[in-house]
Amino acid sequence: MTVSPETIYEVWHEETFKAKGINVRKVKNFDKAKEKDDWKCFVLCADMINRNNGTIDYKTYIQALAKFHKGWFQPQLLINHSSIRIYTSYVQDLESESRNSIESIKSSIENSYKFIIKYCIENKMSINQYLNHDKELIPTFLKHVNNGSISKNVIGTISNITIIINSYPQDVINDYFIDFEEVYKQIRSTLVTNNKLRYLSNEKFFKNMEEYVRSKLK
Repeated sequence: MTVSPETIYEVWHEETFKAKGINVRKVKNFDKAKEKDDWKCFVLCADMINRNNGTIDYKTYIQALAKFHKGWFQPQLLINHSSIRIYTSYVQDLESESRNSIESIKSSIENSYKFIIKYCIENKMSINQYLNHDKELIPTFLKHVNNGSISKNVIGTISNITIIINSYPQDVINDYFIDFEEVYKQIRSTLVTNNKLRYLSNEKFFKNMEEYVRSKLK
C-alpha cells in the first residue's frame, strides 16, 4: 500500500496530540497544511516509507516519535536519521513489553491477528498465502514482525511456522528474525502450559482465523 503525504500528516496530527492524552478529530482538509513550508517534510517522509517497502510501519514510526518527544515535534524530525533509531528502539521495547504478563501476551496476539486479517482482506490473500508472500525476497510476514506491525508472539499460534520460516532465505532470517528458534520455544511453551492462553496454541484457533479471512474473500 502506498502511503500519501496526507496520511503522514493526519497520523502526525493525531499522534502528537494523543501523546498528551488529547483526542482530536481527523483532518479533512489539508489546504492550510500544504501552504506551509514544512509540508515538504510530510512529502519526503511518505517517500521514505514507500521506498522502504514495508520495513517501516508509518503509524508506529510516528507514534514512537510522538512518545519520545512527549507530544508535538517538528515535522523535520520525520526525515531525521536519528528518528529511525528512536523507532527501532521503540519497536524493541514494545516486543519486550509484550511478554511482561499473560494479559500482554494475549493482547499482543489478538492485535497481531487484527492487523493480519485486515492486511489479508485488503490484499485479497489467505493467511497461508500471507505467510508465504514474497518469501523468495523479503517475506512480508518478516517485514511486519520487524517493523512492529505484529508481535513475535503470534508465531506460537501457527503449528507449521518452523517449516514456513525455514523456507525463507537464511540471510533474510538472520537480518529480520535471527532469534526465531529461541522466541518460538519460549512463547510456544508459555501458550501450551498456561490455562488462559492454551486455546491460542490449539490448531483450531489458527484455522478459525484462516476460515474467517477466506469467508471475507468470497
